[in-house]
Amino acid sequence: MRIYLDDRSLLLMNIGVWVFGSVFLTTMRWNMLLKGMGLHLPLRKVLNLNLTGFFFNTIAPGAVGGDLVKAFYLFREQHHGARTPAMLSILLDRIMGLYAVFAVASFAVLPAFSRFFHNKVLSSIALIGVAGFCGMTVVFLTLFFVSGPLESNFFFRFLQKPYPGFALLQKIFVSLFLLKDKPLFFLKAIFFGLLYQLLYLSFFAFITIKTGNIFSLADFAAIFPLGFIAAALPISPGGLGVGHLAFDQLFALIGIHNGATIFNFVFIGQSALNLLGFISYISLKRERQVTTSPHYNAPLAEKTPPSQVDPESHQSGNPDFLR
Repeated sequence: MRIYLDDRSLLLMNIGVWVFGSVFLTTMRWNMLLKGMGLHLPLRKVLNLNLTGFFFNTIAPGAVGGDLVKAFYLFREQHHGARTPAMLSILLDRIMGLYAVFAVASFAVLPAFSRFFHNKVLSSIALIGVAGFCGMTVVFLTLFFVSGPLESNFFFRFLQKPYPGFALLQKIFVSLFLLKDKPLFFLKAIFFGLLYQLLYLSFFAFITIKTGNIFSLADFAAIFPLGFIAAALPISPGGLGVGHLAFDQLFALIGIHNGATIFNFVFIGQSALNLLGFISYISLKRERQVTTSPHYNAPLAEKTPPSQVDPESHQSGNPDFLR
């Protein structure tokens, strides 16, 4: 923490990146997906769920531990017909984040792709980023621009094969299909995801420069996504240790020999702020205690709101197997 105490401008930048990036951009990205899937939660509720996720991401293994807590509270608040789309919205949010990671890497690599052929490891990393971006783009384009019912879609029919994991992938694809008639929400989610990745890429690059390193931006942007993905593996709280090792080894490939230290600066600064999500967690628990109390009388308008009509059994047209 000393680097932030010694450099107040860096401290303010860390807070600004967290507020605008982690809080605002990721909340808006998830909110766009929820709306696109016909789930209209108050923005304050989405924000509280997201901040609660940050808190548990920091204290639970990996950067996805908070998703389980978000899913728990989101699941309990939805009626039966909307529970599966609500749960899958969290997974889709992660997929949008992964797509943005691959997109940023591809945009940085493609203009200078020839330079990566001189190093087998870097060329493999570059190919992973480009292949991931191209593959996901093909799926999205097929989903939104190929007309016809879901049952005739090539990817949907392919995912019906009895292979391990295909049942989950099919549900993810069907959830994306729900966004087909609302592409604007989908595009906004991608936009917020790209801004988030660019912001954190810039923040990492700034910290790297502050520690006295000189590097190629294309090289940096190519390896950054893999470090980001490694830190998200559910092995240690917030990517502790795993992220340090990943960034140390990846940055060494492009001549930066203090990658673990750089990751540590960002890790400590962001993790300290993520703990503020405890306040949102307490808020969610109190709301749950109030609404489940035998003395709680919900307003008449909240007992049978129009939004509680099962979207899978009426006009929504959601497929039965999404339940």
